[in-house]
Amino acid sequence: MNWSGGALKATIGAGTLCFVAVIGEKIEGMIGLYPMIGVVLVPLMLLVFFKPGEVADKWVKLAHVLAVILYVLMFIWTFVTMYQRGFEQTDGLLGFFMLLGLLPLFVILRNFSNGHYDGAYERAQSHDGFDFDGFDGGD
Repeated sequence: MNWSGGALKATIGAGTLCFVAVIGEKIEGMIGLYPMIGVVLVPLMLLVFFKPGEVADKWVKLAHVLAVILYVLMFIWTFVTMYQRGFEQTDGLLGFFMLLGLLPLFVILRNFSNGHYDGAYERAQSHDGFDFDGFDGGD
């Protein structure tokens, strides 16, 4: 399963928009509009800017695990918010898109546990190429 940059941005981006739709007002009330946008986009930005083979492996691992944790925490917060305010008709669709955003994160965790990140930077720097079956993190 290869994830292109476009697929990554579409799936996680869709989930991120759902977060904004449900918890955006709460976050904006706490920290303001622009910081709220930044907070919600952090998981996506960590995955887009820290690509295997382009940055040292330890930084890619750290950024990707942090992105997974942040996305899952926002997923849980959004679902709890939906439950507390009472489910609305559109929540099923929002939930679907949030779940869609989890798919590449499962691929990242699988690749992390299978050791696909180990040595990626060295392989890319030696011009042997960087190709593995899974998430490549970029365009």
